[in-house]
Amino acid sequence: MRDWNVVITVQDPHFTRVRQLLQRYGRVKRTDFYNVLVMKVENIEAFQEAFTDQVARTPEILQLIGRVMP
Repeated sequence: MRDWNVVITVQDPHFTRVRQLLQRYGRVKRTDFYNVLVMKVENIEAFQEAFTDQVARTPEILQLIGRVMP
């Protein structure tokens, strides 16, 4: 996917779980880099708000993800 606008690093061994979790927000693809995903979301601000809300409801998500960078 060349038109991505979000990069996610994933903690081991949660790659598949994080990929499934993020699919509700947009298209998620693997990269050639170890434990790195890219996403295409329609609206960065809306994604950030929705993801922040998700983390507030289920803070254990932060143990699965290293970083989310729009």
